[in-house]
Amino acid sequence: MKLIAEPLKGVKVIEGERYKDLRGHFNQVSQQDQLREVGVDQRFVQTNHAFSYQNVIRGLHYQTNQAKLIYLVSGKVLDVFVDVRHDSSDFGKWGSVWLEQSDTKLVYIPVGVLHGFVTVSKKSNLIYQMTANWDPAKEGGINPLDPRLDINWPLVGSAILSDKDKSSQAFGQIDWELIQWQM
Repeated sequence: MKLIAEPLKGVKVIEGERYKDLRGHFNQVSQQDQLREVGVDQRFVQTNHAFSYQNVIRGLHYQTNQAKLIYLVSGKVLDVFVDVRHDSSDFGKWGSVWLEQSDTKLVYIPVGVLHGFVTVSKKSNLIYQMTANWDPAKEGGINPLDPRLDINWPLVGSAILSDKDKSSQAFGQIDWELIQWQM
C-alpha cells in the first residue's frame, strides 16, 4: 500500500495492490500493518456494504467517534468529504476522489470529517470499515445539496436521496464548536 494523496488534513487516499492472472484478480483490501505505514493507525470494528443505483447520493454523514475506511467493489462513484473540525485549517472545505472498480484505492476519513458519495455508474457496491459501532446518539449529517458547500455532484438526472438526507440541516445551521469529537 502507498499513500497517493491527502486532499484534506487527515483524509488519505491509499493505493492498494491487485494481483491478476487468468482466473481474474485478487485484492488485499486492508492490512493493519500496511495501513499503519501510510498513517492510518486504527482498529476497525464494523463493516458495512452499500449498494446504490445511479444518481443516489448518500451522505453527508458523521459519527462523533467514528473514522471510516472506504473501498469500492464495483461501479464508479465520486467520494466526497467535508472537514467540520472547527479547529482545522481545512474547516468548511470539501474534497473528492473518483473511485472505480478498475482501481484499488482506499479512502480514509478521520473523525470530524463528513463523508458521502454519488453513484455515477448504473450501480455501485461500496464497503465501509468503521472504528466504532454505529450509534444513533452519536450520528449526524448535513444536506448534501446545501448551496453553501457548492459541491458539484456529477448527476445524469435528478439526485436520489433518503428522506433523512433530504431533511438534514444545512452546514450553517450547526454549531460545529459544540460537537465533541472523540478522536
